[in-house]
Amino acid sequence: MNDVELAALLAGGAGAPYPGTWQRAPFAERAVDGVRYALVALDPGLGALGLRRDDGALWSLPENGIPALVNSSAEAFAACARHYREAAVRVDAYEPPADDQAEDQADDPAEAQNGALTKGPTGRPNNFPDSGPAILPVNHSAFGPASGASPPTDTGTGHGAEHKRDHTTEQEADDDDADEAGELAADALTDELLARFEEIDPAAVADENSFWSIAAEELGYALPA
Repeated sequence: MNDVELAALLAGGAGAPYPGTWQRAPFAERAVDGVRYALVALDPGLGALGLRRDDGALWSLPENGIPALVNSSAEAFAACARHYREAAVRVDAYEPPADDQAEDQADDPAEAQNGALTKGPTGRPNNFPDSGPAILPVNHSAFGPASGASPPTDTGTGHGAEHKRDHTTEQEADDDDADEAGELAADALTDELLARFEEIDPAAVADENSFWSIAAEELGYALPA
């Protein structure tokens, strides 16, 4: 594959989460430990992405650091970038479920974790605009006194104080449920992406600190609660 074909395949990063500037053919080269790399993307002062001229693998080349494998080939990188881009679009379009749906699923945490969302007629989750990882809803329900009810005035150890403590405990539990559901949703998205990356190129996610492992985890964190 020549540089023009390589540049067309990489397509300017194709939405990959790399902050540097993608280069045009013909590519400049850099030698690291006697290995020649075509510099396909540059992040001045921090590093570059380089394609090994000998075997076609794509590597991260940090400034004054040790090269780290990104993908075993340019084709694998393009495939991973495509899946990442599609997942990022779904994250941007994701809307938390309606309160009644969240409350129903909050009643059965095991069902929410295993089955996640109820699917619509297209087979896709109702609150997800495209196919993808099942995202658990966040429980937005709150507990408190009925509308118009007067708050208890007892500040001692009587019924009013007990009611206040119960209300606080229920609210804290509700907040904890929401936080846990958000974490499960982020984990589900990350795990789905990692599974796809592993199918494409196992070496790309063999290390939890690899380029695509970190990208999948950070995209999970970006899921709106």
